Amino acid sequence: MIDIGIYLKDAEVLTVQDRQKLQEYALGLRDKLLSLPEISGVDISGYLRPELQIKVDAEKLNKYEVSMSQLRDQVVTQHVRRPIGSLYDKRETEITIASELNNIQSLKKVIVASGYQGQKLTLDQLATIERGFEKTTSISKVQGREGIIFNIQKSSSTDILSAQEAVVDFVKTFEANNINSSVGFVLIDDESYDVRNRLELIGSNGLVGFILIVVILVLFLDFRSSVWVGLGIPFSLAFTLLGSVLLGYTVNNMTLAAIIIVLGIVVDDAIIIAENISRNLKDRNQNKVVDSVVEVGIPVIASILTTCAAFVPLYFFSGRVGLFVKYIPAVIFLMLAASLIESFFFLPAHMVQETKVEKIYKKLFGESRFAAKRAALVSKMESIYTKALEVILRKRVYVLVGFLVLAAFSGYLLKNNLSYVMFPREESRNFRVKVVAPKSFTRYETAKKVGEVEKVFLEDKRGIVTSVRTRIGQNRRGGEVRENEASIRVEIVAPSEREISLSELLKGWRVELNKLKGFEEVEFQKSRFGSDSGSPIAIEIQENNDKVRSQIVGDLVSKLNSFESLINVEEEKPREKFEYRLDIDKLKASRLGIKYSQLAETLRAYVEGDVLYTLNDGDEEVDVRFTSSDFAKIDVEALLELTVQNAEGYLVPIGSIVNVSENKKPSTIQRVNYKRATMVYADLAPKTDKTPLEIADVVESKVIPEVISGRPSANIAFRGEVEDSRDSQSDFLLSISLALGLIYLLLIFLFNSFLTPLLVGAIIPFGVIGTIISFWAHGMEQYGFFAVIGTLGMIGVVINDSIVLIDRLKNRLNLNSNDILADIAKISSTRLRAVVITTLTTVAGLFPTAYGLGGYDSMLAEMMLAMGWGLLLGMFITLVFVPCVFSFYAQFRSKQETRGEEV
Repeated sequence: MIDIGIYLKDAEVLTVQDRQKLQEYALGLRDKLLSLPEISGVDISGYLRPELQIKVDAEKLNKYEVSMSQLRDQVVTQHVRRPIGSLYDKRETEITIASELNNIQSLKKVIVASGYQGQKLTLDQLATIERGFEKTTSISKVQGREGIIFNIQKSSSTDILSAQEAVVDFVKTFEANNINSSVGFVLIDDESYDVRNRLELIGSNGLVGFILIVVILVLFLDFRSSVWVGLGIPFSLAFTLLGSVLLGYTVNNMTLAAIIIVLGIVVDDAIIIAENISRNLKDRNQNKVVDSVVEVGIPVIASILTTCAAFVPLYFFSGRVGLFVKYIPAVIFLMLAASLIESFFFLPAHMVQETKVEKIYKKLFGESRFAAKRAALVSKMESIYTKALEVILRKRVYVLVGFLVLAAFSGYLLKNNLSYVMFPREESRNFRVKVVAPKSFTRYETAKKVGEVEKVFLEDKRGIVTSVRTRIGQNRRGGEVRENEASIRVEIVAPSEREISLSELLKGWRVELNKLKGFEEVEFQKSRFGSDSGSPIAIEIQENNDKVRSQIVGDLVSKLNSFESLINVEEEKPREKFEYRLDIDKLKASRLGIKYSQLAETLRAYVEGDVLYTLNDGDEEVDVRFTSSDFAKIDVEALLELTVQNAEGYLVPIGSIVNVSENKKPSTIQRVNYKRATMVYADLAPKTDKTPLEIADVVESKVIPEVISGRPSANIAFRGEVEDSRDSQSDFLLSISLALGLIYLLLIFLFNSFLTPLLVGAIIPFGVIGTIISFWAHGMEQYGFFAVIGTLGMIGVVINDSIVLIDRLKNRLNLNSNDILADIAKISSTRLRAVVITTLTTVAGLFPTAYGLGGYDSMLAEMMLAMGWGLLLGMFITLVFVPCVFSFYAQFRSKQETRGEEV
C-alpha cells in the first residue's frame, strides 16, 4: 500500500550504536502502526537482527588448550532456566532452576574450567563479548542514508484511501512528538495515488459526462425524460457501492475503472424505455405506459445480458493479470442490475407524473415551444434517414462490398500499423539508475561513492524528486551481487504535477551524472507499468552446467547488444567469491579419532558463527552467536591453527588433517524448477518502433536456436512482460470466443431463432473496425491490455443497438408488403432516436476520461478511447449495415412465405 523509509539524519552509514538507536525507533513505530485498525501487517527491510556476539581468540584457546567445541558446550550447558515442579505445601510453591546467560556480564563470568584450589578459567579470558547485529551482504539506503523501510499492508476490510490517510496522519503525529529527534521519515511508493486520481476522475469527468448526457437527453427527449433518466446514474452508483461493500470489495484501481467503464452505458436501457414511453405519451395515451415498457422489455433485458456476457470472460484470465481484472465484471453487473431495476420500476412511475420542477422549467423556458422545435428536429432527422436508407437499401450490394473493403483496410492497419504492448505507458512516477563502482570497492565504499549520485537527485531544486532508495550488493530478484554494484530507485511527482516529461528529466540528469568521476558505469532504466524487473525484455537461461550456462549467457548478451532496438543489455551476475576448499585426510582423521561432524561444527562456528540460543529482549529477539573475532578471519592460516578435540580428549590442529585448495564460486545460485538459472535483461532504445513481443519473436526464431545449438539440456524462455503479454493474448482470444458464444446463446432465447442472432452479431466485427480506425486516426502505433478490455466491453454494448433495431424490424415488418425495402427504412427510422441517444450518452460518459477533460489517466484513457470511438463509429455502421443485412433476410423470408414453406 505504502512504504515508510526511516533513517538517521546525521549518519550516512550506520555504526552499531547508530543502528541500535534507529532500530529502537523502528520497532516502536512498527508496534504503533500495527495497533491501527486500518493496518494488517508491516514488513521490514534493512532491519538486522540484534546479537550478543561471543568472539573467541584462537591464540588464547591454544594457550589454555581449550577447543572451540568445549567452549561452546560450556556456554550452552550453563544457560538454563527450567521449571522443576511444585511443592506439596499449602501454597503449592513452584520451583525453577535458573542460570541464565542473558547479558554481557553474565556471559563473561561463564566458568570454562576450574581447579580444586580455586583457580578458574572464565569466558572473558578467552573471548570478547559485545553487542552487534547479524551479518549482511547488502546495504539499504533511504534519502542517501543507510536506513530501514517499512512496507505497510492494509487490512482487508479497509479501503486504501482510509488506510493511507491513517498512516500519513500517524507519521505526522509521530514526527511532531519527536520533533528534536535525529530520525527522519519519508513516504515512498504511495499506491493510493492512482486510486485517488481515479476518484477525482469519477468526480470531475463523471460530472462533465453527466452534464453532457443530460444535454443530449434534453435535445432529443422531453425535460421529464431527461431528468429521470439522468437521475438513474446516482441511483445505480449508490446501489453498486452498497453491493460492493456486501461482496467485501474495497475502493481500488480496478473497481473504480469498472465504474468509469459503465458510467455511460448505465443509462442506455432507461433511454430506450423512456423514449418509447415518450413516443406513446406524445399521443396522449397514458394508459400505454406499461405496454411501452413491455414492448421493449425483452430487448432491453437482452441488451443488459449481452453487455454482462462480454465481461464474464474476465473471470477466466490467468496469472497476475487475472488477479486484478477479476473485480471488473462484478462491479459492472451491479451497475447494470441497478439500472435495470430503476428503468423497469421507478422510471415508468416518474414518467406519468409532472413535478413542480417541470412546471417551473416550462414557465421559464417554454417547454411547448422547445418541444415543438425538438419534435421538428427529430422528425426531420427521421425523414432524412428514411430517404437516405431507402436509397442505400436499393444499392445494398455495393454498400456491403464497401463495408468489406473497410474491413480489409482495418485488418491491414491492425497488422501493419498497430502493435500489441501490454502496458504501453510512457510516463512513469519512478525510474532506476544502475551504478557500478570500481571492482575493488567493498559495499561500504560503494555506499559512500553512490552518495555522489544520490546527491544529484536529492539536491534538485525543482521539487520533482520525492524519494530516493538504494540497494547495494543486491540484484533485482533480491539475490547477492558484486559489492561494487548499486541500484537506485528514484520516485518523482506524477506527470500531472510537472510540466517537464520524464525523458527530458532523464536527459538533464544524465548530463549531471556524466560529470561525476570514478564510476565504471551509470545507466538509467525507466520503470514500466506491470513489469517486476523494470525492463521489458527478461530472458531466463536454465542449465545446470555452470560453464555451459555461462557460455550461453555470453553468446546471448553479445547477440542482443547487436540489436539497434535494445539498450542496457545486462546479465544478472551473482557475486563471485574465492573459496578455500578443505578436504579431510580420511586416513589421518580416522587414526586420530576425529569426528567429521565435530570438525565441521568447529569450523562453522569459527568462521560464520553458531547461534547458541535466543533471548527475548522486550520488543525483539536477540541471538547469542558463538564465533571468532573479525581479525582472526582475515586468512585461512588462522583457521588451520585451530584445534579440534579427538575421541581421547586430545587437541589436534585442524591443519594436520585437511588439505587446502583454492577456487572461485558464485555466492548464490538461482534455481527455477530445480534447474540453475541466470537472467538477462534489456531495455528498449528510446526511438525504436519495435515492441517487446516483436523483439522476442526475432530472438526466438534467429538468436536462441543458434546459442543453444549443441546444448540440448539448456532451456531459454522469456519472462516478465513478454510472458504476461503472451498469456494475456491467449486469454483475450479465449475471452472473445467465450463472449461471442454467450451472446449468441442469449440471442437465440430472445429471438427464438438460430439465424437472427447471426444478423445481430454481424455488427460486432464492424464495431472493432471503428476502434482500429480511431487508433490509427489518433496516430497511435501501439495498443495495450486495457485497450483490448475496452474493445471487449464495446462488443457487449455495440450489439445493443442492433438488438433493439432488429427486434423492431421483426415485430413490425410485413413480409407481404409490396415494397419491403421502403418499409425497412421507415421502421428503422423509428429506432433512430433511441440508437443515437444511447450511443451519444455512452460516448459522452466515456470521452471526458478518454481525453482527460477533468484529469488524465493513461490506462483509462486508452480503454475509453477504444470503447468510445468503437461505439460512435459502430452507431453509423449499425444504422446502415444492419438494415442492409436484414433486408436480405426479410426478402428470403418473404419468398419462403410466398411459396408457403415454413422456415
